[in-house]
Amino acid sequence: MPDDQRPLSQEEIDALLEALSANPPDSDTALPATGSVPLGDDNETANVPPTPATNLVESVHPALDNPRLQRTLGLPVTMFVSLGQKNLPTRSLLNWGIGTQIVLNREWQRAVSIKINGLEVGEGRVVIVGNNFGVEITKWGRP
Repeated sequence: MPDDQRPLSQEEIDALLEALSANPPDSDTALPATGSVPLGDDNETANVPPTPATNLVESVHPALDNPRLQRTLGLPVTMFVSLGQKNLPTRSLLNWGIGTQIVLNREWQRAVSIKINGLEVGEGRVVIVGNNFGVEITKWGRP
């Protein structure tokens, strides 16, 4: 099997993630010039502020030029953003109904954690995009 066809090792994946964190893309090429970025195959988009950026089809990060990484760019990942949590006894669930308000453990203005496949990769603030919730990234990269 040619070297560029074999699966990436965990060390190679870690090195790529570290390179992405250590060498963030230039601000001029990080975002497309339009107001949204495609997120997946189901026509979802993310709104981005307008910038004088180049076309998103172009490489926006030096690590994207790696031919072995190119094979992984279409793999699906799960993004998870948690607004908060609450620990409570099962008994209290019996009192819940339509209109019940549950107070979570996070103040509304605090940053939320952004996780990709369970790995924390950044922080953001909750925003409204049209009729949907969204997250504006305020911190990016692994700590």
